[in-house]
Amino acid sequence: YFFDGAADIVLGRASLLELGAGLRRTLSTFQIDAQVKNGEEPGKDLIFLGLFDDAVQAEGYLSRAGIQVGETLRTPFTPDLEPQGTAIISLQEQDGRHILIVLADTLDTLADATARLESGEFRDVIVSELLGVIVAAN
Repeated sequence: YFFDGAADIVLGRASLLELGAGLRRTLSTFQIDAQVKNGEEPGKDLIFLGLFDDAVQAEGYLSRAGIQVGETLRTPFTPDLEPQGTAIISLQEQDGRHILIVLADTLDTLADATARLESGEFRDVIVSELLGVIVAAN
């Protein structure tokens, strides 16, 4: 497991509260004490859930991973992607912290990405050791 003790869940917007609470419940079944918070606490493990419009809040982590969110999505391991119907899952370790960033175009796509994390199906969308990309079928 990427997280082994406690983690803060930070949401890009208030409308994601139900999704964050669901992830918190799932993590608790693995004895991971996760709390939904308004902002990250330095030194603590972090899970950030948001829509692409919220990416500015996680910009530092995204740029360290080589991910750019804009008219297109750019990652070091994929061709440029259209944001519509897409989600990205970025795992990072930094200064002893574990950081998980999950971003998507809509609430539905984000819910699908979180469900994949909860079920383990995210392994099907991994494009590198620390990056997953979900592209919905059209």
